[in-house]
Amino acid sequence: MTTAQTTERVKIHTITTHVRPHIDEIVALWLLKEFGQTRYTGLRTAKLEFRKGDNSNTTTANTVVDLEEQGIIAIGIGNGRFDEHKKGRDVPEDQCAATLVAQFLGIKDDPALKQILKFTLNNDRKGAAHPFDIAGIIKAMYEQHPNNPMKAVKWALAAISAKYAEQFAFHNGTVEEFAKAKIVEIDFYDNKIRLAIVESDDTQFSKYARSQGIAIIIQKNSSGNVQIFTNKTVAAFRLFDVARILRHAEQQRRSAANPVTDWKELAAAGMLANCGITRKKQKRFLTAVLPRRVLSRPSWIWTLSSKR
Repeated sequence: MTTAQTTERVKIHTITTHVRPHIDEIVALWLLKEFGQTRYTGLRTAKLEFRKGDNSNTTTANTVVDLEEQGIIAIGIGNGRFDEHKKGRDVPEDQCAATLVAQFLGIKDDPALKQILKFTLNNDRKGAAHPFDIAGIIKAMYEQHPNNPMKAVKWALAAISAKYAEQFAFHNGTVEEFAKAKIVEIDFYDNKIRLAIVESDDTQFSKYARSQGIAIIIQKNSSGNVQIFTNKTVAAFRLFDVARILRHAEQQRRSAANPVTDWKELAAAGMLANCGITRKKQKRFLTAVLPRRVLSRPSWIWTLSSKR
């Protein structure tokens, strides 16, 4: 049983941080409100208070325990447990306010938090930033709304929630979708690569499959749309010839009255849609048609010219 499960919960009514909090303090705030119920009560309704003298570490003379007994949690200030600027106690370079909160709550190893915490730490400790990343936009919003910093904070909290939801789905639901995929090993020049074939609406599937070493992904969604994705292993391999083969095969399958035969038109840019095949006829298209008519002859597919 974890410490979080055995410690008596403290009732909190206020969360305080410095004026114009950075992405670090905002992520820490989000973590407390989202996961802090194991250690505290009242966090979901606790008000946010901004205090001046943000980095002075003299915001309050009270200890962390004294503050919490008063129902207050300090983030990034106060020389407390969630302040990476602590005087007299050096905080390692791999810690910031957000990671301190994650560690205290026992969630630092949550896979869905990995990207969020890594970005936040790099931004806070190394100054890693881009004008269009979330940290830069928060600063821009403060400038646009100098008298209403909560507008930027609320926007950032919503953005963090969206990112976590994406990552949670990626590390949970997408794993299950990947387990349903048909994995085929094929020749690619002098190497063997893996190809995944799946029927799924999961927009994260191709990303997850690539993280598992899949070089080519063929994915069909419930509307019948088929897309082909590749990883860096075959990035230089252009798919014009594959498009031609697929489109030609699709026309034959639906007995097109006026089939397209122009080589350039067959390789036109765009997604490889199923050219009007009905849903009923598409039912086993990926797992039955493609492996039999295309994947069974990988040697000549991969050596075709890609010139147009």
